[in-house]
Amino acid sequence: MRCVHPGETYKTAAGGSVHVFPYDASKSMYEERTSSNCLEDAAIATESRKTFKGIKGPSFLMTLKSYDYVKSSSIDYMHGVLLGIGKLLIKLWVGSSHRPLWVYSCFPFENINGVLMELFDGTQNIEFQMMYSINVVQSMSLMVKGINDQNLIHFADKNNSAKAIIGTSAASFPIGASSNITLSDNLFGKLVNEVKFVPVKILSYKRMSLRGNTLHSTAYTRVQMRNTYTVKYYDFGSKTVQLGMHSSLHSCKEM
Repeated sequence: MRCVHPGETYKTAAGGSVHVFPYDASKSMYEERTSSNCLEDAAIATESRKTFKGIKGPSFLMTLKSYDYVKSSSIDYMHGVLLGIGKLLIKLWVGSSHRPLWVYSCFPFENINGVLMELFDGTQNIEFQMMYSINVVQSMSLMVKGINDQNLIHFADKNNSAKAIIGTSAASFPIGASSNITLSDNLFGKLVNEVKFVPVKILSYKRMSLRGNTLHSTAYTRVQMRNTYTVKYYDFGSKTVQLGMHSSLHSCKEM
């Protein structure tokens, strides 16, 4: 629709075929379409009675002076991108060659939807609002270090904790409400040694998302059919692999 890329036919594994437009950076760019050259191509297609450069013939839209035939025609997202996605999802969910539907949990997706809703206000330029909000959240800890006003620090901390921790190095963030906890001197010392700073606040959560997987602690009692609180870890003291259960999940904030 935007250029005269001829495309090519791709044979599918099921024996069918689809028309695709592969991108090749080593080749020069194809000629861009304009209203005038589309009108010329339509005339050639009419005279030859054959499709020419993807155009089968004229359209009444080409006669409208206030309508740009190329720029004003949108690419069909549904058929251009989503075609076959519904069939694929059903196959992944209930197909015999894949894991059954009941082993998947939609709660992580519902939580992420709630996080995304907090990243924008109104209906204008939503994608830019979300990118700006994510950038602010990720940069908040660095910006706070240059502030001496305690009121501003408290405001930044409140707004930063109101959103999920996005883009952490471990691709993880807590889920649900938090509660303040106090660790024993022994555990606090181990925590400081691990994170390399003295936390000013330690929060306890019952659930967290780790690289797309939702983990529960033993304190979270709403899940009965799955056990995601048993973990395998390496004990440096005994130099052996151990199994244990986490009773809660913690997040700490730097001073």
